[in-house]
Amino acid sequence: MDKLDVGWIKCNFDGAWIQQDLRGGFGAVIQDHRGEFIAAIDSSIGRTRSAFHAELFAARQVTLWPKLPFGKSIIFECDSSLVLAAVKGQDEDYSLLGPIINDLHYLLQSFPLLLLNHEQQGSNSAEHRLDLVGIGSNQQLLWSFSCGTLFSLRPG
Repeated sequence: MDKLDVGWIKCNFDGAWIQQDLRGGFGAVIQDHRGEFIAAIDSSIGRTRSAFHAELFAARQVTLWPKLPFGKSIIFECDSSLVLAAVKGQDEDYSLLGPIINDLHYLLQSFPLLLLNHEQQGSNSAEHRLDLVGIGSNQQLLWSFSCGTLFSLRPG
């Protein structure tokens, strides 16, 4: 990860989809401006219509993630140019996945300084592995560092 300015954090996220089972999962990793680990999450999405659906769901879930420090400058990074185009759009979306896109438009307004970046597919293997674990999981897995290492499981 390139060094960020002090005060910025980066949240890499990824969605995954298994077409045969119509199941999805997602993973996300938060790092501080030095590239130090803050927290990670993965979870199953359940019934998912497409890879685009899984990626959009992942984006929405990370904007709702309580580990994101509100009031901080944040970079959201994903490998889906379709998700970034949908999120950067200004108009209300009336497509089948429009409710998720419209939620994202609203939720992203809560971040005072925000960048949305595209990363090459496979450039962040940590969140990619997390989203694959999430597909098969029936629990939400959370990792974070605060007063040492904490690992917690919450039913999904």
